[in-house]
Amino acid sequence: MNIENFNHNLENNNNHSKNFITNFIKELGNALEKLIEPQKSLSEDTIFVVRDINDKCLTVVNIENGNEFEISDNISKEVIDNLSLGSALTFKDGKYIPYNKEFKIKNSEAMAKLDDMYFCLEDEKNAVYSVKEISQDKIYLTNVKEGGFFSIPKSKYPDFKLGDLVKNENGKYVLQKKD
Repeated sequence: MNIENFNHNLENNNNHSKNFITNFIKELGNALEKLIEPQKSLSEDTIFVVRDINDKCLTVVNIENGNEFEISDNISKEVIDNLSLGSALTFKDGKYIPYNKEFKIKNSEAMAKLDDMYFCLEDEKNAVYSVKEISQDKIYLTNVKEGGFFSIPKSKYPDFKLGDLVKNENGKYVLQKKD
């Protein structure tokens, strides 16, 4: 919106402008709340589920309230390399660490955000992937039936070679046995 138009609207249409300002402030407040929320969610007993892994950044969902945010601090590269989609984390002693105990997601908003991911993980259990490329720090896999590609950390799978066929078993990629 042009500031001159805004000033003109403010003078000529006071109610419209007040509504515009009120709505803008509400939206700004909501956006700021989302930025601040991760800091409020760091209680020691909170469980977070990994929804996305992108290099050194995780997207997690708080299972108690459904809040979703990114983590790039307070977590080591070694921990990230050993996580998979659906892994659980908790916040302890100022760091995110793996949470290996059982848990139930009771919050409907959290479940809604994680449902698609869980469905895809279940759907991919029988998928076979081919190692298409290996770079200095990543291995690129493609689904042999459906195509597409994604990467996994090379440090986690140092024995994979170009052309290998792998399968995801319990969140880890394992070499397929050759006939």
